Amino acid sequence: MENNFIVLVTVHNSVQWIQRCLDSAILQDYKNYRLLIIDDHSTDGTWDIVSRYDACIVRNDKNMFHSLINMVTGLKAFFFDPEDIIVCLDGDDWFADNTVLSYLNQIYQEDVWLTYGQFEPLSKDYSNFCRPISRAIQYGHNNKETVKNLNSRTYRAGEAWTTSHLKTFKKKAWDMIREDDFKDEKGEWLITCGDLAMMYPIIEMAGDNRIRFIDKILYIYNDSNPANHTKIMPEVSMRVAQYLQNKPCYDFIG
Repeated sequence: MENNFIVLVTVHNSVQWIQRCLDSAILQDYKNYRLLIIDDHSTDGTWDIVSRYDACIVRNDKNMFHSLINMVTGLKAFFFDPEDIIVCLDGDDWFADNTVLSYLNQIYQEDVWLTYGQFEPLSKDYSNFCRPISRAIQYGHNNKETVKNLNSRTYRAGEAWTTSHLKTFKKKAWDMIREDDFKDEKGEWLITCGDLAMMYPIIEMAGDNRIRFIDKILYIYNDSNPANHTKIMPEVSMRVAQYLQNKPCYDFIG
């Protein structure tokens, strides 16, 4: 079965890297995908490059400051099937090779809602932290105790964050996330920790047997970009992470 993928690229002022990012998508050997690009009002020449690609493109008329609201906007701007698979690719990063989507298509032959990890950091100084959800929580596939713990404080508040690039998930799972859970206590869109805001709910709804950790390197993470939110406002990132960890868990969808 050939699954349909949405390669979702969010970008702001990444003129140095955006062509490498987009080329890594269009050169995939698997062709059953759509490329969705959200340009967050780039002013450095990024838009000139983006506009040359045959893709579904959204350009913001002002900078919205974070990829999460851009993902929401982009996925609302076009029709995508609930069974489509969203593949998250930041505009300053790129796929590791041209077989990424083919590999993912094999993973999604089963009843999978979400995959994550591994990535290779561009800098040798950065540590790859992705790993399987710990055995203290992930007892095994189809285990009722696993489902219970994924929907308790044990994972959201007690487990170190290990579910990062490459992040992929079913569109139907994304659609079940409440939009308020992408906002802070004041009702403002989160400007950091968007990966936690979307991954926590999907992990909890999917349960262990519909989650796959991929140990193969599929993603190159460009940690040299000085605009990384964890670099420019680490205190805000820590506060938002704690806020998300304390939010109510989602129920398992059987």
